[in-house]
Amino acid sequence: CPRCVSVWSGIACTLAFVYAPWLNWPLAFAWLYLIRMDVLSTWPAWRQRQREWTDTYGRKPIAGGATITAASCSETDVEAAHDDAGTVDGDTISVPAGTCVWNEVVITKGITLQGAGAGNTIIQTGAVTELLELVTVAGKAYRVTGFTFENTAAPDSTQRVVAVRGTTSEFRIDNNTFLHTALSNGRVAIAVTGATDGFARGVIDSNTFTNNGTGA
Repeated sequence: CPRCVSVWSGIACTLAFVYAPWLNWPLAFAWLYLIRMDVLSTWPAWRQRQREWTDTYGRKPIAGGATITAASCSETDVEAAHDDAGTVDGDTISVPAGTCVWNEVVITKGITLQGAGAGNTIIQTGAVTELLELVTVAGKAYRVTGFTFENTAAPDSTQRVVAVRGTTSEFRIDNNTFLHTALSNGRVAIAVTGATDGFARGVIDSNTFTNNGTGA
């Protein structure tokens, strides 16, 4: 293994320093290279341990997590990417371009849900109460970006297009387009609620709301 070789090369460097000084530099470079390989070989395991520690003790998700690409923009494929055991807090689920109908997608992990850009990934509503629900907890970050959400059902069918619940203070909904999403009283594009022990807090920015009626 690289670690064993790096240990033996260190012993060789020590012996060379005493008995063969002219070999010091080549052996030193070789030793440093092997140490580098040792560190790289243990990186994935270290990152997994850090993720497990994060989950156990409720700290913030690790920045710069993995990107998981859903097979399509369909509700089934997006949920499959979310529910996969390999998808953890801090990851990004990339949703490809296309037009798909969702009934209700529920996000429970601290992830980024990222479309291919407003106008490219278009999610249309079925006759549902909520199209996308973020069920959040304190200490984890959530983001929804890069979608067009379009209410194509009856005006009163979809009450909330995006609903944020729970106690996180780190959610962001940005760079999305909402079309026809609040056509009557009590129907809203984005609803932020809470739990018995507090309310969700975050940032809603850089979105476009088009052809929305009362309650937008």
